[in-house]
Amino acid sequence: MNEKDTSVESLETWLSSKPYWEQYVWKLNLEKDSLTDEDIDQCYQYLFEHLGLVDSSPNKSAISFKNEIVVAPEAPISIAKKKIAEVKNFEDVNALSPDCSVKFGPNLTLVYGSNGSGKSGVGRLLCNACFSRGEREILPNVRTASIPGPEAKATFVMDDGAGNQSEKIYPWRQ
Repeated sequence: MNEKDTSVESLETWLSSKPYWEQYVWKLNLEKDSLTDEDIDQCYQYLFEHLGLVDSSPNKSAISFKNEIVVAPEAPISIAKKKIAEVKNFEDVNALSPDCSVKFGPNLTLVYGSNGSGKSGVGRLLCNACFSRGEREILPNVRTASIPGPEAKATFVMDDGAGNQSEKIYPWRQ
């Protein structure tokens, strides 16, 4: 018995343990592309019976999921994963020099340095550019910035997974 057979049997067992109304919904979804109004009404009827709101209908047919679940053969998936290859041309990101760049390795990239060297600025820029939760304020160089400070900018070099690189300027514009 292979792993797929075991997974299907587990799913069959799980579905068989559900209340009748839920089994009915699953059965319909396995058999049909879309549900009719009558199908939905019948689902509600079985749910109401389960909740004790209406009398149970005596003509319910048994539901079996045995041999109903078909696992499609796995097709080889070759999705190229986009990744950031480098961030360069920093403008008004802390006191980072415009000729500074951060190159990303294939597995792990460490950003380290002494206090005030710009690690947090790079981190805030990455958070904002990669749409993490909440905007982080990217601070300009305090020695040269006016109030309010200029907008932080950087060039992101993107790799499409096939070795082709393109550049995008942050902040992203429509």
